[in-house]
Amino acid sequence: MRRLVDERKLGRHSRKRVRAYVTAFLNFGAKNGWYVMPGSGADWIAPATDPDSIRQAKARAGVKDFSDRILTGEEIDALLERSTPNFRAMILLGINCGLGPADIGRLRWNMFDLERRRLRFPRPKTGVMRLGYLWKCTRDALNHVRMLKHSRQALECEGDSGLVFVTRNGLPFYRETEIQADVEIDGKKIRKVIGVKVHKPILCTFGRMVRELKLEGVSFYRLRHTFKTLGKKARDCEVLDLMMGHKDTSTGKVYDHEQVGWQRVRRVARIVYRQLWPKIKPSANSQPANKVADVVGADAEAA
Repeated sequence: MRRLVDERKLGRHSRKRVRAYVTAFLNFGAKNGWYVMPGSGADWIAPATDPDSIRQAKARAGVKDFSDRILTGEEIDALLERSTPNFRAMILLGINCGLGPADIGRLRWNMFDLERRRLRFPRPKTGVMRLGYLWKCTRDALNHVRMLKHSRQALECEGDSGLVFVTRNGLPFYRETEIQADVEIDGKKIRKVIGVKVHKPILCTFGRMVRELKLEGVSFYRLRHTFKTLGKKARDCEVLDLMMGHKDTSTGKVYDHEQVGWQRVRRVARIVYRQLWPKIKPSANSQPANKVADVVGADAEAA
């Protein structure tokens, strides 16, 4: 546990995950009678990952806390202006549907219905069928991605079951690679999988964009946090949890078989959009452009 902190520099969530893996291995061997469960000691305790504990730890370390940071419409506009066509669609999907980088890297074209403005995506982490209503700007960005050279090549090979976002080399934006090494077991060297390396180029590129624009405390997951925060204004927590992919395992949910309509999903998405980019109300003294043109035309005719 000390090595995870001192050498690997892992955060609280990562240390908690590694501890769960190691504990599962130890429990499996002890239950099969291969050895006696070893004593773990006082250091082998899962670190607290609730928001208050993380905020307290940052305060003690003198690190600035950005846990309540959400993006504004102007900041998203700056990111979109700086983005390539692929990342423009990714950013819009993150703020429009609350998708994370791993979700975006796994998206396939058959999950979209662009004509009906709908997204149906089974979240790999929880298995929840997520729903999303696509804004017009999001649909336009996806149509632009579909016309890119490497996207057209992927569509020709795999059809609508192909990935939405692929690199210029034809690789997915989220992929896992096995790490293998020679391990000696009973005096024999056997090549085994010792780990998995996760490639997330979305986070690397987005982080570079944020540094160039000097947006402090912004990460790709902040788009998901912003969608959740602004979506609460709709006062429809059930639909918002469905769009976020959160799973309710309470006893009352087992007896609930209500079907969520697309009108409710559309309402949440539109409320998020209007909070980011509100309509500009005309002032009392200003005249619409068409009325001004009519007045000018009438004066010219009279003259």
